Amino acid sequence: MSRHRTRIGVGGLATLALLGVNALAGTARSVSAAHRSDAIANAGQVLNAVVMPDGSTRETHPPDGASALRGAPSIRLFFRAQVDRHEFWVSDATSSSIASSIRSHLPAGATSNGYAISSASASYAYELPSVAVRALGTRQLVVNTVSMPDGQTAVRIDAQVQYLAPWSPGQRIPAGARMLQITRGPFGSSTPRVVRAITDLATVRQIAALIEALPFQGNENGLGFSCPAFPPRVPFDTFTFRATPDSPVLAKLSESAEQSTTPDPCESAVLSIRGHDDPPIAGGGQLLTEVDHLLGLRLTAG
Repeated sequence: MSRHRTRIGVGGLATLALLGVNALAGTARSVSAAHRSDAIANAGQVLNAVVMPDGSTRETHPPDGASALRGAPSIRLFFRAQVDRHEFWVSDATSSSIASSIRSHLPAGATSNGYAISSASASYAYELPSVAVRALGTRQLVVNTVSMPDGQTAVRIDAQVQYLAPWSPGQRIPAGARMLQITRGPFGSSTPRVVRAITDLATVRQIAALIEALPFQGNENGLGFSCPAFPPRVPFDTFTFRATPDSPVLAKLSESAEQSTTPDPCESAVLSIRGHDDPPIAGGGQLLTEVDHLLGLRLTAG
């Protein structure tokens, strides 16, 4: 199975941060609820636009002999804020013909986002172009097929849509944070090297906004992952926010310098606010890239 990755272009965090600030005109909960409704509607539109081969029939449940299609697809998005809508089909067409029909009718700008093929089953994923950028994020269409004993092909199609969910007030970096220290060192090091100490309030708040634009990681749906241990040579970058140099830590985010810009269940940034851990943060490598550009640093590995 090829590893799924979701792409967010350089500069994307700055855009999301601005959207997050604009979203605070309403409460985080009401904005998230509205965006989730938009995602549900869009997922339905994505499914309705799928073109199956002639003679295919939609089913309400996986047909007998296709129990493998009951669970969520293994190629998936890994955002906490997303919806997944699916439907089932049965077709006389082969798996490759079904994939060809669907692929040839995808909207312009759609790209392959992973696939896996065996003798009896196949999975294909496609990233769809952005729409409604103030409400929705990454969109993905996943097609899973299973060859049945009677010669027909059973199909499950999932529309997965991320929605933009502003952080709740309790998850945000406290407004009293007036200084930021960026350090680098081995995982678990008690004496990391100070890379930059920032006391300019505008810059501190700008980096805080970039962090708050990152999505929370989730949607593993019971899948188990075998993740490699962090090699000793890989440094960790840590962002520590305080009111003054000697005051208690208000917020801290730590991540590997090799973390990808894309959500991955084996990669996450660890965030704590006033000593309380929040859910893991996805795509933290994008933050490192943005801060590198902003401060002229090299926080990313390589």
